[in-house]
Amino acid sequence: MIIYDKLKELYSSEELKNKLGNYVYYYCFFSNKEEDVKLDKLAHLIPNLKNIYSFEDFVLDFPHLALKYKELKTIYNILISGKKISDFLRLHNKILKQLYYGFYSESKSFVYEQLGYISIDYDISKFEYSFFKRHIELYGDKNELIQFKEKHKIDQKILWEFQKEAWHIAIAGLLAEKIRYDITNSK
Repeated sequence: MIIYDKLKELYSSEELKNKLGNYVYYYCFFSNKEEDVKLDKLAHLIPNLKNIYSFEDFVLDFPHLALKYKELKTIYNILISGKKISDFLRLHNKILKQLYYGFYSESKSFVYEQLGYISIDYDISKFEYSFFKRHIELYGDKNELIQFKEKHKIDQKILWEFQKEAWHIAIAGLLAEKIRYDITNSK
């Protein structure tokens, strides 16, 4: 496994035993099954693991998770932070179905604390945006808004905003809150 190789490049066997403890060290490094490697436990005991071990490495090391979950990047974010998936779901367990089958952009089945782990691929660089209490509005070229709407399966209509003299779409739910979270936490 890639994770073994990367950790062995950085630490000696003795250092790994000290960091992980004998049980975790032997269980993780001498098991023949990737299911036995607990990435959350390793990440908890080796704080800089995210800098060493990429999402691409994770996909290669844990193919059984790729078969189980559609939202694999979110699973990686949870585990590499040192959390168990069950701890993540304890915040709000209704999101489990979306981890299996894919995120629904207008879903209300999440809590704010989960947004830091959730990975949604979006690009709003071509749009202006405004935040409102229960939704956000994106303003821009009508065709680009249509593409954005179709990609993210948004049910709302694209309308002309007379005050701003621009086309816009109002979105609420998971995608809107993820955009709001990412923008407010990047400042």
